Amino acid sequence: MLKLKKIPQILTSIALTNIFPYTFTQNAIAGTSPNQSIRINYVQIESTLVAEALNGYLEVPDKNTTVSAYGGKMRLYDVHVGRMIALSHYFHCKKPYIGGIEKVMGWEYRAWNGKINMGTLTG
Repeated sequence: MLKLKKIPQILTSIALTNIFPYTFTQNAIAGTSPNQSIRINYVQIESTLVAEALNGYLEVPDKNTTVSAYGGKMRLYDVHVGRMIALSHYFHCKKPYIGGIEKVMGWEYRAWNGKINMGTLTG
């Protein structure tokens, strides 16, 4: 029974990560231009000395992440955080526990080609 519960989570996480490749065009949302794309310079995910933790690094070229991503209320910042959540979910579903301890993932988020530290997010 436990395996049946994990299968949909894994399929969902794979689907989420495939919807948002590193550079993508989103025209399924109303008011979006087909030429508008969200750019991500660099994504790195690495294990740490602590087996339960993963570190992620996401860098984007945008200086201003508060502008609308698709012409509505969703900002570039929201799309970037969504990408980090999707990747965290994917790696968490692959193997959520190590030695009975739930894994955690920390993200360093940087804008303007790494010049602006947007903060650290943990999930």
